[in-house]
Amino acid sequence: MPLREMAHISMDDSPMFIPPRIPIEELAEADQEQARHVDRLLMMLGAYVDRFSAALELIDSSAEHRKIAKQKRDLDRKDPELIKRDPNTPEKVQDAYKAKDNLLSTWQSIDQRDAIMTIWDFAKTVYEIRRSLERCKSLDDKVSKPQLEKVMAGLSKHFPDRKEARDTAAHPADFTSENPNAIEKHKLKTDFTAPGLSTVAGTFLFGATFEDGSVVFSHEGSTVQAKVNRESLDALTSLRDEMYACFKEAAEPAVVKNLKAMTGRDQDESHRR
Repeated sequence: MPLREMAHISMDDSPMFIPPRIPIEELAEADQEQARHVDRLLMMLGAYVDRFSAALELIDSSAEHRKIAKQKRDLDRKDPELIKRDPNTPEKVQDAYKAKDNLLSTWQSIDQRDAIMTIWDFAKTVYEIRRSLERCKSLDDKVSKPQLEKVMAGLSKHFPDRKEARDTAAHPADFTSENPNAIEKHKLKTDFTAPGLSTVAGTFLFGATFEDGSVVFSHEGSTVQAKVNRESLDALTSLRDEMYACFKEAAEPAVVKNLKAMTGRDQDESHRR
């Protein structure tokens, strides 16, 4: 969806996902501060899923604008009226297209980087929730441990390279600028072949992007991969829901509410008061 169209979407028509909320006051007093921390982290999981979804929307929007720019270039550089007014039209149109395509491509790479970092942030939050529960016994006793382990296994299954991909995408200078030979450590030790790309040993890959949304980096002689696509969004959403299910006996359930309905109800209740 183009950014201009996105800007006119009414928030009143959007669903609002409310994560499970922990009844802090019902827990042992000594555990309440730690429980508040867990409560905030549960909310952050939902925020990270939303952030990843937004990054995908921006990537798709840039891709659509690149297609439109290419179509316009193909028409304009052959337009007889434009050429009649300026014989240099084909070259000027091509130069303008290159500049715009480069800008849109850069926007896509920025959004990819944010999405890759968001996958890491999501996983880090899951681990911090598990660690925090160990320091909050009255809450930990109510949380499903088999369900929690299922979430941990899901992170490893869907995002095995999340740390290496985050490190490379977020901090490229750490891999290329530390000293004149820093990049040598990360060049591929073997040939790498994928649809549309074939490289040989000694190549350094930084954010090679494929049609399925996979982004590949060189890291310590081999390749690491992040999937910035709907498949990963579905995985994050599922893991979020599975994490919330861990708290089925410990918190109020997560709900989805329509903001317009909530606003109307709140107004009705305020009138009654």
